[in-house]
Amino acid sequence: MTDFKTSYQDDPICPHCGHKERDAWDIDFGPYAEGDTTVTCASCGEDFQCYRIVSVYYTTHKTGP
Repeated sequence: MTDFKTSYQDDPICPHCGHKERDAWDIDFGPYAEGDTTVTCASCGEDFQCYRIVSVYYTTHKTGP
């Protein structure tokens, strides 16, 4: 059994086969920025739970001269 690194990745990773879901923006996580849903892997067809975790950063700049 192979364990795939699936936590805090840039794309969802299937924990069954390691397939990287490249179209994560097409997954419906609900109406909020963070959420979770069941995803069916496009490669192996197995279902897995997927959580979207959002970090917010701010940048500021001076205005004017």
